[in-house]
Amino acid sequence: DYHVEVPGHYYSVPHRLARQEVDVRVSEHTVEAFFRNERIASHVLNPDKGRHSTDASHMPNSHRVMKGWTPARFMERAQRIGPSATTGMERWLHSRRHPEQGFRSCRALLGLLETFSAQDVELACIQALALNAPNIRSIRNLLKNGMVQRPNLAAQSSLPFEHANVRGPKYYH
Repeated sequence: DYHVEVPGHYYSVPHRLARQEVDVRVSEHTVEAFFRNERIASHVLNPDKGRHSTDASHMPNSHRVMKGWTPARFMERAQRIGPSATTGMERWLHSRRHPEQGFRSCRALLGLLETFSAQDVELACIQALALNAPNIRSIRNLLKNGMVQRPNLAAQSSLPFEHANVRGPKYYH
């Protein structure tokens, strides 16, 4: 994409330079990117590993607008799936400085509805959250590999098992 990695943190450069080789200069407080000896980006040095520092002017229009999609629209769609899908999308949209950076994951989740039912997608989201892996890759793998655990209705009975010779708690009252 249009970010360069400088020891564990990702800094944006103009999207037109994606996949181009750039030179990076790191000082005590600043990260600067150069293309053909011209400074194309400057960011405050950020020690947060695995995070992004993105200048909105570096983003392609598709990330800024993404054809009419907004965080509110994604959240409305997630609520139709269920509370765990909503939680997942909320994390993807709000864990980044620019919510547009989470749009790809959100659209991928909605795309799963073309193949899987909303109930199965919600169950996969529940499991991914329980596994502390609420990302689209985990959710997709759970669904594709048939690992979605459906609630066991028999296990919800008040008795550990049903049998004609089991009297149950009401027998003693």
